[in-house]
Amino acid sequence: MSYTLGVMNKIRQEEINIINAKRRLAYAKNTNDDKRKTRRICDWQRYGVIPPVENDWEGLYEYYINTKNCEDCGVELDEGGSSGKKKKCIDHCHITGMYRGVVCNSCNIKRR
Repeated sequence: MSYTLGVMNKIRQEEINIINAKRRLAYAKNTNDDKRKTRRICDWQRYGVIPPVENDWEGLYEYYINTKNCEDCGVELDEGGSSGKKKKCIDHCHITGMYRGVVCNSCNIKRR
């Protein structure tokens, strides 16, 4: 049985999509703190955040984890994967990427 190149590419892409879906499910089930830390740092890098000390992602992560109140309004920040006004966010300039602080979601939206 012979397939055209287009059909082979489509089959391969479907296999890749299945593999990626399995990886996402495995990550979602894993509550390992090291994996969360790695994921959060990768997300910050993908969003273009530049830490205050060059390439000190560990320090930025520790500061983020230990920050309990918004640096702007002082509201107590929610931990974990919460959403809403009290969600903890890393604020950064969307033009330069420079880190500006750990703030609540409300203050992060206001700063854009």
